[in-house]
Amino acid sequence: MPIPETIKYILSLFKLTPRHLATFAITSFIIFIIPTTLTKDIMPITLYDYYRPLAGFIFLMSISGLTVDFIIFIHGKIRIQLRIQKGKTRLKSLTEEEKDILREYIGSKSRTHHFSIDDGAVSELEAIGILISYVQQYNIVEGVPYGIADWALKYLKSNSHLLKK
Repeated sequence: MPIPETIKYILSLFKLTPRHLATFAITSFIIFIIPTTLTKDIMPITLYDYYRPLAGFIFLMSISGLTVDFIIFIHGKIRIQLRIQKGKTRLKSLTEEEKDILREYIGSKSRTHHFSIDDGAVSELEAIGILISYVQQYNIVEGVPYGIADWALKYLKSNSHLLKK
């Protein structure tokens, strides 16, 4: 195997999913902790002695990968919660123009409304994460379709006083 292919293969090992890492961790842990007397029927002692240190290394690497994936997962959840808290704080100090925009979502049964691409209040609400647009192409006459975030709709419905004039 050429050297670049070998490097690609080694690097591809680090792109394992948590499911693969957990499988490696469990398997290598079992191999690492099973006593020699139990494994003599399954595999020769020489193979067991050879693979036991390797199993310990694979176990440590798998646990390290799982730990990193867990930290990334928790970090993402914390970032989402902080962004929602920041959005809720911002909803308490809306301008009249922003209130008018959000009233359209509360008053109607549609969760999508079209706004001009040049609307600064809509852009501000999108930057905060209250309004969301998933389209990259839009009708210039109708405008850009924006939906309201689930948490924002729920919060505004339970705190309707925030949208009063």
